[in-house]
Parts: sequence; structure tokens; C-alpha cells
Amino acid sequence: MVDPKRESIFTDDTLLKNLYVLNLLGAKTFYPLILVMVDSGKFTEQDIAIVTYKVISFTVRNFTIGGLVANKYEKAFSTIANNLYRGEINTIEEINQAISDQMTSDTQFSDDIRTASITTERAAKYILSELAYPDEVENIDLTTLRCSN
Repeated sequence: MVDPKRESIFTDDTLLKNLYVLNLLGAKTFYPLILVMVDSGKFTEQDIAIVTYKVISFTVRNFTIGGLVANKYEKAFSTIANNLYRGEINTIEEINQAISDQMTSDTQFSDDIRTASITTERAAKYILSELAYPDEVENIDLTTLRCSN
């Protein structure tokens, strides 16, 4: 999961893209959850892709835009992973709801985005690619704010 474009146990393109984005964003708090999902044998790569997309939303809302620190949320993801392992949650819908329960509120996110300062180039590239240059994150040159070909 550290470098999904070079080494990965996964083959699903969407999952690999999501893992790449999470790597760009510097996200690691979700690792225990994905490991339990894989180990359980109950989830397809497509299921894991759906969960990693939720993790991207969580990461952007809470860390990239909200400026919160990961320490509290490392425990939250470990708890979600443990609940999955113990069978207290069983579906991707329940996993995604547990992640949503940890997300900043819409009101807080709206306030945060007004004053957000994206502090890393990698995160800025991802945000810009989502807003203006879909599928071009690797070609974004932040010095010119254009997509280079």
C-alpha cells in the first residue's frame, strides 16, 4: 500500500488509483482496516475500492481541509478494523458508516474550506486534479497551475 503503482497485491484499477491518491495525501491511518478486510476473505477488491474512496473523503475533509491531526483517528480506524474482525460490523455499508461517523460535519467542513491552506504539493495536486484536471494528477505543474502534457 506504500507505493501502489510499483508494488501491490491488488489488481483492481480503481482500488489501485484510490491507494495511489491516499499515498499522495499521506494517509496511513486506514491500513489496519484494509488489512482486516483482505484477511477476512469476505470482501472483493471492488468492495475495498469503495471503502478506500470513503477514506479519501475522510482524509480530505478531516486532515487536508480540516487541519486535524491523525492521532485520534488512528485509534478510530483501529477500532473500526477491530469491530470488523470481531464481526460487529460485516458490510461495506457498515464500514463506510463507521468512517462517516468520524468525519467532520458538513457545517464544519463548509467553515474549514473557506480558510483552508493546502500545505503539501501532493495534496494540492490531488485537490486540483479533482476540481479541474481529472485523471491528470501526475501532469499538474503547480508552479504554472496548468496541466503539462
